[in-house]
Amino acid sequence: MLNKTQKQVSRRSLKTELLISSNQKRKSKMPNDIQRNYTRIIGVYFLLITLTLIWDFYSKGYRPETWHKLFHIFLGVIIIKNWKNRNFYKPFSLFAGLFFLFVASFGFAFPDFASPYLDAFSTTDTFLHAIVGIFGVGAYFSDRIRV
Repeated sequence: MLNKTQKQVSRRSLKTELLISSNQKRKSKMPNDIQRNYTRIIGVYFLLITLTLIWDFYSKGYRPETWHKLFHIFLGVIIIKNWKNRNFYKPFSLFAGLFFLFVASFGFAFPDFASPYLDAFSTTDTFLHAIVGIFGVGAYFSDRIRV
């Protein structure tokens, strides 16, 4: 039979073990959180492009930039539909990152390509595409990092 102090010690050690295991579980989930959060942030921002599409269409009418913005909105809808699917957001961070890095490299190679009609390769959009690409690839490889 355990006396009172032995029971307190065993309870304390049990609480300590539970705390350690929960911290280990939280650390192991962290990289997935980075991939999931990257995908969700990109999805929300891509849906917000709807506002700029409306303004751009109202002020300048139909032009190739309309398709560029529609692509982002379409991608945002796909992201929101797959909001909680790990099998989607893990590879999405890599493929989106690589795609947007490619678009950014094209923008750096051909600055202001189709400039009056297409803003996708303007300096501002090129840097935005590069940021999205770098963070996407970084989010994908974040599960290789052990904290």
